[in-house]
Amino acid sequence: MPSRRKLADHVAASVCAFTLATCVACTTPAPFVEHSILLPLAPMAALQPSDSDLATRDLVRAALLTDRRAMDESLATLTTLAENNDEPDRDLMRRIPMSRDLRNATLDDPAAYRDACESLKNRKDNDPRLDSRLEECSEDDFLRLAQRRIRDSRETIWAETYNAVADPLSRSLLSGGVLTPYYLANSVATYLARINERDAFGAQMRQALVHRERYLARFPDSEESAEVTLQVEKGRAKLHHEEARKLAFHSGVAIKNGNPRMGDVLAKRALELDPENKKAAEHGDRAREMIEKQQRDRIRSQSVAFESVSLEDATRATGLLLAGSDLGAEGLSLLRSDAYEDVGLYIVASALIERGDERAGWDHMRDLSGRAPNSSAMARHARALVRDPAQNPYGSFNRVSATQRNTKLRWRFFGPFFEGPRYRRLPAPIAFLLDTPLVINTFLFSPVRFIFSPVSKQPNFKRPVAIAAYRYLDRNPEGEYKDKMARWLFDYESGQKNWTAALRMADYVPNFEVEERTELVEKAAEQQIASADRSERRDQKNSTLRHTAREFPDSAGGHQAGLAARYQREGATAQSIRMTKGFLIENPQVAGPRTLGLRPELIDGENSNGELHPRGVSFIGGRYLEFEFLAESGDEDDPPEKVRKKVSQERLTRLVSVLDDTARRNYRVDPDSDIAADPRRDLFIERARLGLTDKPDVRATAQSTYVFESARERFGIVRGRESALPFDLVVRGDLSSAGIAAFPRWRKPKKTPDAFLYR
Repeated sequence: MPSRRKLADHVAASVCAFTLATCVACTTPAPFVEHSILLPLAPMAALQPSDSDLATRDLVRAALLTDRRAMDESLATLTTLAENNDEPDRDLMRRIPMSRDLRNATLDDPAAYRDACESLKNRKDNDPRLDSRLEECSEDDFLRLAQRRIRDSRETIWAETYNAVADPLSRSLLSGGVLTPYYLANSVATYLARINERDAFGAQMRQALVHRERYLARFPDSEESAEVTLQVEKGRAKLHHEEARKLAFHSGVAIKNGNPRMGDVLAKRALELDPENKKAAEHGDRAREMIEKQQRDRIRSQSVAFESVSLEDATRATGLLLAGSDLGAEGLSLLRSDAYEDVGLYIVASALIERGDERAGWDHMRDLSGRAPNSSAMARHARALVRDPAQNPYGSFNRVSATQRNTKLRWRFFGPFFEGPRYRRLPAPIAFLLDTPLVINTFLFSPVRFIFSPVSKQPNFKRPVAIAAYRYLDRNPEGEYKDKMARWLFDYESGQKNWTAALRMADYVPNFEVEERTELVEKAAEQQIASADRSERRDQKNSTLRHTAREFPDSAGGHQAGLAARYQREGATAQSIRMTKGFLIENPQVAGPRTLGLRPELIDGENSNGELHPRGVSFIGGRYLEFEFLAESGDEDDPPEKVRKKVSQERLTRLVSVLDDTARRNYRVDPDSDIAADPRRDLFIERARLGLTDKPDVRATAQSTYVFESARERFGIVRGRESALPFDLVVRGDLSSAGIAAFPRWRKPKKTPDAFLYR
C-alpha cells in the first residue's frame, strides 16, 4: 500500500509539473529559429493569356503608337467579349473603363481630356482607384480651380456674416431675449471691424489669380484667353491696391516709431504699386521732412566752433581720452569755454567707461544726454549712446527689465489685450470701444490669472531681459556687473529648464556650490540625450551624443551618452523604413507568400508560437530586413528581440513593388490614408525594384525613417469624420442662469495645402 500511494503521488506531481509548464509555454513567446521566419518564395504561376488579355495588349500597343483606329478596334473587342460572356467577369468589366481612360489620355486637347474624364467617372463598373484618379483629372483645370478658390472666398465671407448674426441670437436665448439688441449690435460692430482688418484680396483670391495666369501661360491662344486676360488685369490692379494700402499703413507706423527712412522706403514702394494712394503720398512727404530735419541737426551738431579752443587743450583732451588716465579735476579743468564744455564732458564720460568705471562714466553720459539739444551740441550723441543696447548693455538691461515687469503686470490684468486693442487699422477710440466689454470681462477674471499664472502657459516676458544680459557679458566679460548678470542668467535658464545654458552660467557665478553643480551636470547631460533622441538624422544624433560624452565624462549621463553613441555607431543602418505589424495584418498581400512570405503564425496573436512585435519589419539597407519579435516576457513595452535577415533580390523586388502599389491604392480608395512625401523612401524603393541595393547608400542624408501604418494605428479605433452638412452644431451653456442654447455655426472652407505661399 505505501508503495502504491508513493507511486500515485509521483504521478500527480508529474501531471502538475506538465500542466504548469504548458501554462508557462502558452504565456511566453516560443523561441524562433532565424531560417523559420520566412516561407519559401512562392513561384509566380505562368498564365495563359485569354482573348481579353490579347485585346488589352493590342490596346496598350496602339496607345503607345497613338493609333486611334487600332485603339477603337481593341476597345470594341473588349466590349464584345464582355457582352458575350455568359457569366459576368468582374475583372473584364473593370478593365473596360480603364481602357477607355487610356484611349482618352491620347487626346491632344487637355480640355477635351478633362471632359472625357468627367463623363467616364462615377460609373457602376469603375474601380474606386479609377474614380479617384478621374476626379483629380477633371478638377485639374486652371479655370475651374480659380473659380473654386473664388467660391471659397465668398463662402468664407458668408460664413463670417452668418455666424455674426447666429452667435448673438443664441446668446439672447440664454438671457430670455432681453439683451438681444446689445449682443446683436456688438457682434455686428465686431464683424465690421474684422472685415476692415481683413485682407481685401486674400489668399484665396491670390490663388485664383495665379491659376488664371498659369492658364494664359499654357493656353495663350484659347477662346477664353481674352476674357481671362481681362480678369487677370483686374485682379492684379486689386492686388496692387491692397498691397499699397498695407505698405502705406506700415509706413505710418514706422514714422510714428521714429524711423522715417523705413517709412520713406515703404511709402515709395506703395506709390509704385498704386500711384493714387493718398496715404502713401502723405507719409512719404512726412518722412522726407523728418529726414531733412535729422540731416540739419547732424550738420549743426558737427559744426561745433573749435576756434575758441587752443590746439594745446585739444591735444591734451585727446591724449587723456586715449590714455584713459584720471580725468577728475584735471579733465574738468580743461573746460574753459561754453563751446568746449559739452565736448569735454563727453570725453570724460567716454574715458571712464573705457577704463572700466562704468557707474561714473554712464552717470556723466546720462547727465549730458538730458540737456536740451538746442543748447548742447553733444546731447544728441550722448543720448544715442545711452539708448543704444550694444553700447550701453547694462542700461538696456535695466530699461528692459522695467518694461517687461510692466508688460507682465498688464498681461495679468488684461490678458490678451495687454498689447492694445485687436483691430489696429481702426482709429484707437473706436478700437478700444469695441473691445471694452471683453476687456472688462478679462479684468474681472484677472484674480484667476494671478492664481494660476505659475502653472499656466504665459508669454516669456524675461526673454528680452536675458538678451540684454547676454549682450552685457559678451561686451564686458570682466565688467563691473558681470557677477550680477551671471547670477540673473543662471536663475533665468534654470527657470526655463535649459540646464545646459544654466551650467554654462554657473561657471561664471562666484562661490557656486559643488553639490549643486554636480546635480546640474546630470540634468544637462539628460537634456542633451533627450535632444539626441528627438533628432531623426543619425549623424546629428551621434554628434550630439559624442559631444555629451566628451563634455560630461565623469557623469552618469555622459557615460550613458557614450554607450548610446557606441550603439548608434555599431547599429547604424543605411535605411529605416518600417512596416508595422498592424499594416501587415491589414494588407495581407504584402505579407503573403508571393511577396514577403512571413509565416502566418508569427502574426496570429498567439505568443506560444512566436509573435511579431507591433513595430514590425524594417528595411535597413541593401537586401537586409530587420524583424522585431516580442521579448521573452511577452510584454510589448519591453525592448523587442531583433533579427536581421538577408533576402533574395527577387523577394525584395516583389516586396517593395507590392508595398508601394498597396500604399498608393489605399490612398486612392481612402483619401485619409495619405502618403506623406518622402523622396528618400521613394528613391530606395525604386532602387530596390531595379536591383541596385547591393551597394547601399550609407550617407545619413539618404536614410528614410518612413513608417507604413495601418488605419487603426493612424486614426485609432474610431476615425473622426466631418459632417456632410456645411455647418456645425454649437452648444452653449450659462452657469449663472443655468441656461443652455444651441445654434448652427457655418463652417469655413478648408485651406489648400499651398495656401501659406499666398499670404
